[in-house]
Amino acid sequence: QGIEALTTGAIIMQRNDTGDGHVWTEDMPGSPTGSASEQIQRAFAHRRRLAQLTDDGLLDAVLTPLPGNRLDQTLSRTDGGYEPAPTQMWTMPGLSVCATVSPVALPVVLELDGQRPLRDLITAAADATGFDPDQVRTDALAAATRLIELGLVDWN
Repeated sequence: QGIEALTTGAIIMQRNDTGDGHVWTEDMPGSPTGSASEQIQRAFAHRRRLAQLTDDGLLDAVLTPLPGNRLDQTLSRTDGGYEPAPTQMWTMPGLSVCATVSPVALPVVLELDGQRPLRDLITAAADATGFDPDQVRTDALAAATRLIELGLVDWN
C-alpha cells in the first residue's frame, strides 16, 4: 500500500583496521553488469583520497577512463533545434550506477587521458568551446568528483 515505484539499490560497507569503516549507498537503475569487485574497491580507495582534498587539489588530479566506459547522451528537440541533455557515464562490467555529466563538463570528460590534470583540461575546454570558464570549472569538478566516487575512472 502506498508504494509508487520499486528501485534497485546497494548498500556497500567496508571495514578496515582503523575501525573507521565506510558506507556507500547508491540507487541503481538495473542489476550489475558483471563483477563489480574492482569498481567497489576503486570507489572506496578514491573516496578516502577525495575526502582529503580541496577543489584546488582536485584540479591537479589526473583521471584515466576505464575499458568498458560508456557515455549515453540524449538530444531533445525544442523549438530552436536539438539540445543536449546531460550525458550519463557507466562502466561495464560493474555496478549499474552512472555519473551525470553536464553539456558544459562533457568536453573535459571526453579529453580525460591519464596524462593531463583536470586544471589543463578545463582551461582547454573553456578556450575551445567559449563556455564561461567558471562554469566549466564548476561543472567539470562536480562531474570528476562523481566519476571518482563511483569508481568510473582510475585516478593516477
